[in-house]
Amino acid sequence: MAESKILSSRECEILALVVKGASNKEIARDLHISTNTVKVHMRNIFSKIDANSRTEAAMYAVNTGLVEVGSIGSPARNRIVQKISNRTLFIGISLIVLMLVLGSIAILLVKGTFGGIQASAIQPILPEEQTWQDKSPMTEARKGLALAAYGGEIFAIAGETEQKITGLVERYDPDLDQWERMKSKPNPVADVSAAVIGGKIYIPGGRTVSGEVTNILEIYSPLEDKWESGTDLPIGLSAYAMVSYEGYLYLFGGWDGQQVINSVYQYSPELNRWQALTPMPTARSFSGASVMEGKIFVLGGYDGEMALTSNEIYIPDLEESENSPWEIGEPIPNPRYAIGVASLVDTLHVFGGIGQVVGPLPSLEFSNRVGSWEVYKSPIDVQWSQLGLVPVGSNLYLVGGEINGSPTGKNLTFQAIYTINMPIIR
Repeated sequence: MAESKILSSRECEILALVVKGASNKEIARDLHISTNTVKVHMRNIFSKIDANSRTEAAMYAVNTGLVEVGSIGSPARNRIVQKISNRTLFIGISLIVLMLVLGSIAILLVKGTFGGIQASAIQPILPEEQTWQDKSPMTEARKGLALAAYGGEIFAIAGETEQKITGLVERYDPDLDQWERMKSKPNPVADVSAAVIGGKIYIPGGRTVSGEVTNILEIYSPLEDKWESGTDLPIGLSAYAMVSYEGYLYLFGGWDGQQVINSVYQYSPELNRWQALTPMPTARSFSGASVMEGKIFVLGGYDGEMALTSNEIYIPDLEESENSPWEIGEPIPNPRYAIGVASLVDTLHVFGGIGQVVGPLPSLEFSNRVGSWEVYKSPIDVQWSQLGLVPVGSNLYLVGGEINGSPTGKNLTFQAIYTINMPIIR
């Protein structure tokens, strides 16, 4: 283990994901960093440990004890490691098949067999009649819950049931389409968000059973099914938006028990410390946030009087520069709050929410390729708000929330469709 000390904590984190079979793109998505940043870290790792391939790097991590892959450990750890191992085998077989196909194409090109070639970039397609699938619902309906994905599984944490605010934690396995109850959050809360850093799920603040707003930070380890405490928020907050990016938590706005605020806080797990950053241009609660291409998009929200169309973009790299880290993006077409927001394949997705009129709101997507919001049909024909939204692989999962005034355990998913126009033999 001594040799691994030459690696930084971020390099160790990336190497652990390499052992699990994650690609650069998957590492970038899970850690909320760019693929270029991952490539830089990988080059540094290879240089420091004198490795020439990802396989050699993975073997180094196992041999030095940086990553344990043995059978000893909690059931959750073994299950997740096994799922990732199976995924790694699948990826390996797929790469071999792809290499054979590309090799065949190259031979045909050399021989002049192709009369023409048609190709296009890989891109997601969300048709008007997108196919949605109902999956097994949570065992207990909840709204205002925190939702997080880790190791190909979904964790639904806390929230408000029909009777009470709860600390219930449920784990969902998409492969088995099953929910399992895990160790409950020590302090039940609602109107919270979750973010993953270094294999742990962070849930700060929230509205408590007494109705007060808390400043506690509780941290869940999926591998050990264990809770621990972090440094409290500077103030009590609920109904905030939160993401993880480059190893930090970024928390935007929310309700402090008295008013809607525009504060921005950053949390460092390494230092176990919060610090205030440049406030948002607009004070709001119940907004949604997601990272896309090195920027954090904070969308919609409620300013204490009305639903908002705000799209304010925070650029972390500009926080300590002379320029403002905030810029104004294309407003969302329909004002809304209590929404689900997530990014998948460099595309922002917005679902549900409460608008100016009662009823379902259309789903939205935005990518820099298009430069404007595209509207498509809502997955259900009634109002759905305070839901959780997370990507797992190429799927988006919409879980829990409130439908027509009552908490729901609903669990919906759709798969993003990609097109690859292969060369055509003529």
